[in-house]
Amino acid sequence: MKSSARVIFAALLAATLPSLARAGTAAPEGTQIVVQFVATVKASSRSDVTQGTISHVLKGSCRMQAGIPQPYGLQGPTKEQDKAMNTSGQTDKDLKAEAAKCKGDQACMMRVIQKIQNIAAGAPASTFQVWHPQSCSGSFSADDASQTNDPGGEGGGGAYKANVTVKGLVQIPEGGEDGWLGVYIETDLAKNTTTYTFTHPEPVLLDRKTDRTGYAAGSKADKVGVNLLSGEFPNPWGPFKGPPQAGNASKTIPNGKLNVEWQINR
Repeated sequence: MKSSARVIFAALLAATLPSLARAGTAAPEGTQIVVQFVATVKASSRSDVTQGTISHVLKGSCRMQAGIPQPYGLQGPTKEQDKAMNTSGQTDKDLKAEAAKCKGDQACMMRVIQKIQNIAAGAPASTFQVWHPQSCSGSFSADDASQTNDPGGEGGGGAYKANVTVKGLVQIPEGGEDGWLGVYIETDLAKNTTTYTFTHPEPVLLDRKTDRTGYAAGSKADKVGVNLLSGEFPNPWGPFKGPPQAGNASKTIPNGKLNVEWQINR
């Protein structure tokens, strides 16, 4: 089914949400909680001439607000809902044509709506409540080190050793909805499970110190942009049983591990 039919499908599902929400575990719309989390990266690498360690810590505190229960979560329709829509045999053009023929006749429009309701009935109803971050603050720290022992070319030409450290702690100020929004929470009320989506802020500038001996020997101090991870945050986290609550989990990343621990303050 095409886009406008999806909208109608969503609207029909939404009409059933109040009763589903009452039967589930939905929080009243506008309810606020504070999520505090700590994301820790530990990684190490080694090659023929270099070795290094990475230790990053991101701390966040986000004020969250409950949205109204809705048929879709952050990831859009579930596989079951999408399958029902795409195998219904009805297209956006079909539905528009049938509705146009009704020319405002209420009984005719009700028959079109009944067809769409039959499509909706073919998909298991899922009801989601998303908690959106209103504002976040936190800090980011790093304690990285690398060592290079390059024997150089033939005869040792160009050989050098270098020690590089990157260290520092930077506060991330509260920025409202235009600032860093560190976590989103999604509860599937039908399944009574909760999934978390985390983000990291933009890279911050930390102190880098380089000490080098041998070829091009010398010391240098400068700033370098550092982030929690070199790529995107690996999401989602979960689903975990029950409504939003404290937890922790780990994921494997290249050459190391990412651990996230979170607390919920109501």
